[in-house]
Amino acid sequence: MVTFLELISITGSMSAACQAMHMSYTKGWRMINKVEDKLGVKVLQRNAGGREGGGSMLTPEGFYILQNYMQKICKVGEKWFRIYFGDM
Repeated sequence: MVTFLELISITGSMSAACQAMHMSYTKGWRMINKVEDKLGVKVLQRNAGGREGGGSMLTPEGFYILQNYMQKICKVGEKWFRIYFGDM
């Protein structure tokens, strides 16, 4: 899910993120809907297509959740790196 949200943020398109992950657009929507239901917040701003084209971007809440998760993962990774490899 983290990679999927990062790809949406980078590409500005859920469709492009789905293609990059080799998954169907329908599965992408199911994943987004499931995480929004579980978290109780919208993580994706949906912009319908049309003449000007559509797109998707993370909501401020979605961006916060993604950034917070990544910061925590980095801290845990650094801790385990130091445990196994010391202060190289």
